[in-house]
Amino acid sequence: MRQEPAAKIRETEQNYRIITSILSVMFGIVGLIVWVVPLIGALIDSVGLILGAIGIGSQSRRIAIIGITICIIGLVLAITNASLIVRAYLGIAAQPSIGDILIHLYKSSFFGRDF
Repeated sequence: MRQEPAAKIRETEQNYRIITSILSVMFGIVGLIVWVVPLIGALIDSVGLILGAIGIGSQSRRIAIIGITICIIGLVLAITNASLIVRAYLGIAAQPSIGDILIHLYKSSFFGRDF
């Protein structure tokens, strides 16, 4: 019993999409573990997101959706962590409060000076 070439190609493509769905979940889990290193976590989650998008047209659609969801969560965590690291590096988190600014303005104006 020989299969037609088109049937073999469809079967191979379907197997490829199932594998990409499973890889998407695996990359998502690894991305959730390494999100504390933003560049690596974002890269791994981006690859997993692409693999999930490829695998969404397969029989394992649910697995692909789970992988995409996990990758999006990991990507959000990695981006949030990166923004916090940048804010801490630039000292944005240590900005003066509005009260400190108002006190400074009051002291620097002529109202705060003794004549």
